[in-house]
Amino acid sequence: MKTLLLKNNIEDIHLVSWEHIQIIDMIEGVSWKKTLYVEEKSDILYVCFVSHAKVDIDVRMLWSDARILFFCVSFSRDAFEVKSNISLSLESDRTFVEANLLSIAMDDARIVLDGNVSISENVSKVEWYLHEEQLLLGKNVSVSSAPMLYVKSHDVKASHGAKIHKMDQDKLFYMMSKWLSDISSQNLVLEWYLRHIFAQFDAFDEQEKEHLLQQLFQRYLTLKK
Repeated sequence: MKTLLLKNNIEDIHLVSWEHIQIIDMIEGVSWKKTLYVEEKSDILYVCFVSHAKVDIDVRMLWSDARILFFCVSFSRDAFEVKSNISLSLESDRTFVEANLLSIAMDDARIVLDGNVSISENVSKVEWYLHEEQLLLGKNVSVSSAPMLYVKSHDVKASHGAKIHKMDQDKLFYMMSKWLSDISSQNLVLEWYLRHIFAQFDAFDEQEKEHLLQQLFQRYLTLKK
């Protein structure tokens, strides 16, 4: 199992046949387009963290029996606009895609999140799952979510969904009943989101994951009084 940690790397990624790899991609303050080419029997785990950026990520499943578990997490606050356009193209038989797109909107956030799935004609036994979630944490927030599906094959197993919501008040009330403040309770919920994602990356060193998690949390997510 290979691991790859990228920071504002604008180059396309070619994932060769039989490759098993886990990728963490950190994107901040840039505007670019990147393509991931996934070849035969590749098994990919990929997450990108996007802040103050406009990105287009195109994932192309080119060969049979390729798999990818994909996460994109976008952060926005203080009137900085974030645009994430994620396109997933299934172009061969027996390919599998699970895409989880999460936006976290703080005060004055501006977020546009678009997830697109395209399935080529005559491919068979493909599976894909697309989930978009926008979590609203601040005031004066503008968010947009538009999942688009282009399916030209009948031999497909799939599902998709999108939701825009505020933090679960029942969870907050429970934690506040344990003598946590409102801000501390919200911070714990936000940290859970990141830990849930990082838990998937078992090939990375645990200390390295913890350092990255705390760096992301302190820089983008910590709520203050």
